[in-house]
Amino acid sequence: MSSRRYPALGWLYANTERAGECLVWKGSRSQRGYGQILVSARPNRYELAHRAALRLAGIEIPEGHDVHHRCGNKSCIRVEHLEVLTRREHMRRHRQEVCQRGHRDEWRERPNGQRECRVCRRERQREQRRAV
Repeated sequence: MSSRRYPALGWLYANTERAGECLVWKGSRSQRGYGQILVSARPNRYELAHRAALRLAGIEIPEGHDVHHRCGNKSCIRVEHLEVLTRREHMRRHRQEVCQRGHRDEWRERPNGQRECRVCRRERQREQRRAV
């Protein structure tokens, strides 16, 4: 277990439960589903539990970097399942590969940096032309 390798994590891991290979935070969760720890009561200030786990394990999270859950479980705080990435790399890993209508690998980059499905765009344009 990770608490042997990272002794400072003992108190944090005491508030978890095993779910397969993950250590799932049992305490408070943010609206997005991440585990959170109350750091200061006035004003209410929280730290995300997975970030606290990395900090206590001695792993630095540089400014402008995100923490990626390799396991895909937002409430997992197991250090081995967490990876510090640049924001750009983190967003690249979370990009959709299939659009909402199921078209695969048909992405077009818009001038503002957003992506849209080419097939859905064509269908939307056809519908707009018919409506005129």
